[in-house]
Amino acid sequence: MITLQQRIVLKKILRGNYALEVQDVLEKKGVLNKNNNPHSTKMISHVLNGRYGNRDIENAIFEVYEKRKSLLLQEEERKNKILGIDNSSKKGNSSKK
Repeated sequence: MITLQQRIVLKKILRGNYALEVQDVLEKKGVLNKNNNPHSTKMISHVLNGRYGNRDIENAIFEVYEKRKSLLLQEEERKNKILGIDNSSKKGNSSKK
């Protein structure tokens, strides 16, 4: 089951429209609910919000989180490269996080 602390961190990256992406991950893995239907976005949301525990959905949520976080980091690096900002240099680094 996703804890409150995990949920806070997950939501910072996942934001909106994560449920459809999680649903796609589950579909590609052939994960279905007890009625042999794809998990609903509502169920996925309930799992993220800690109402229900479901290992398959939780794993898919974390997979989507990892993917989105990686894309955000790549985007940040690309922007810094365009602006000529050296991420490895701490000298004179006054950027806010």
